[in-house]
Amino acid sequence: YKQAGVFGHEERRRRKLLLEPKIRALTRPDYDLVRGEKAAMFFQNTAGGWMASFSPAGGITTGEHCKLMALDDLVKASDATPQVFRDIAELISGTLLSRFKDQADPQIMHVAQRLGVGDPADVLYGNGPLPTPERKDEGPLFNDFEVLSIPAGYDPKRSKVTVLGFKDPRTYEGESFFAARYPEEHLRAKKKAMGSAYFEQYDQLVSRTSGGIFQREGVEVWTHRPDLCGAMGAGLTDCTVHG
Repeated sequence: YKQAGVFGHEERRRRKLLLEPKIRALTRPDYDLVRGEKAAMFFQNTAGGWMASFSPAGGITTGEHCKLMALDDLVKASDATPQVFRDIAELISGTLLSRFKDQADPQIMHVAQRLGVGDPADVLYGNGPLPTPERKDEGPLFNDFEVLSIPAGYDPKRSKVTVLGFKDPRTYEGESFFAARYPEEHLRAKKKAMGSAYFEQYDQLVSRTSGGIFQREGVEVWTHRPDLCGAMGAGLTDCTVHG
């Protein structure tokens, strides 16, 4: 994974945030950031802590080992394909999980929208990664994730109180999670326009194991050329096959 720009705008904002009195009060009020090029690169502080930002692109790995890893949007919605999901699953299981100081207690925070069957959420704590010829159906990497799911439209059946005490404050089904920016009529229009993709990206709900229109159980595979006399054919384009 490729290191993000060290002296970019986001890094300056982060340094400023780390020195805010309110943030200090939540941790150790007496710490300060250590000066120096490497210290600045990893936001090292006088209390012995550090952090670093990396991107999955680029193939450059770090030799540093951490206690907590935050994974934020490992896959863009525009890049969400089965092959990308498989590549990210390999990155997580083959590389990232070896970067913890305590291999028996990896601490991971994952922030993302759902993108489809086999996405990073499935890999970490959902139904598991997409199968490959070498690796058949497997479960998720972890079974003890605490999941906070905030669908765009409130679903009381899926609402729960997390271990941190958070409870969705919405009161009626379909209530928008951010009415000022996403009014309910806008969400309804999005649902109509996007079809099944809406439930993944907006409602964080992935339950399909095959297509939204053509279901896996309706597809038959022949090992030899069948007799197509009198058969009805359909031309398909821009299709994505999961599995």
